[in-house]
Amino acid sequence: ANPEFDKKLNEAMAVADPAKRKELMKEVEFILQDSGILVQAFWRSLYRHHAAYVKNLGMHQTFELQLDKVWLDKA
Repeated sequence: ANPEFDKKLNEAMAVADPAKRKELMKEVEFILQDSGILVQAFWRSLYRHHAAYVKNLGMHQTFELQLDKVWLDKA
């Protein structure tokens, strides 16, 4: 257990803005790399495709589907 890692990870996961979260996650990754637990080789891009009439289907920072905020508009 690493209290510093836990604190920084919780801070990063609480930030909705991807650019700000990216900066915070750099610190988390440095802790992992320095401890020898993980080699973070790259970040992959994730995409979500859907029909144009599906509205408000965004990407959540934890990749959850928040279907309670989605609606269909075929008009």
